[in-house]
Amino acid sequence: MNITAGNALTPRGELIVLKNELTFSEFEEITDGNLYIQYSQQREAPQQGFIEGRETRWVETPMLIFLSTERTPSESSVK
Repeated sequence: MNITAGNALTPRGELIVLKNELTFSEFEEITDGNLYIQYSQQREAPQQGFIEGRETRWVETPMLIFLSTERTPSESSVK
């Protein structure tokens, strides 16, 4: 399945940006479900070493997940 580039807002107001078109093929054994894009944030090294009070750098990565219709996605997801 081809996913086109674009953006969306999660129910919590987080902006998810998919910069490039990609192909999704991780359907596993699920035959009936919904494809979601999910906001994911990982902490990186602090900007100024380990000086207290300095901001931390975050890496934000969109994740695609396929869930069966019985499962409810997190509030960080958009259908």
